[in-house]
Amino acid sequence: MSQQGYKFIEWLDLDGSGLLTEVAIMKRFPSGDVVFFKVGDLDIIDKQRLRNIITNRNSSLYDELWKLCEITTLGNGVNALSFFSQLAQIRHHNGQITPFNSGKISAPRTAAPVNFSEPTPAEVAPSFDQVAKPAAAKK
Repeated sequence: MSQQGYKFIEWLDLDGSGLLTEVAIMKRFPSGDVVFFKVGDLDIIDKQRLRNIITNRNSSLYDELWKLCEITTLGNGVNALSFFSQLAQIRHHNGQITPFNSGKISAPRTAAPVNFSEPTPAEVAPSFDQVAKPAAAKK
C-alpha cells in the first residue's frame, strides 16, 4: 500500500531485527510510543477500507489516523476506529510491543522509581502524643 506514499502508512523495524514491516500509524505519543497495526494482517476488503479512509479528501485535515478513523463509518456500518483498534498494538519507546487494550503504558524515560509500598500508620496520622501535647499546653 505504501508504494504510493500514503499518509499514515510507514515501514517500521518493529522488533529491532532490521526487517521492516508495513504498518498503519494510528497515533504517536510524546513518550515515543506508537499505536499501529500491520497492514499485512488485513484481508483485501479491509485493505480497501483503509485505502478509502486515508485517500479521503478530508484525510489531509487530520494529523492522526486515530482521529480520522474516529469520524469515519465503514460501509458495513461499523465505526472505523472501533474496527481497526481491535488490530492495534503499541510499540513502546523501549521496543516492547503490547496489544493496544492490554492496559499497559510506558513509564516516562526520566521517571524516578515509584514506591508502591503501603504507608506506615505514623506517616498517615499523627501519633497520640503529637495530638495530646498541644491540647495539654492549652490548659
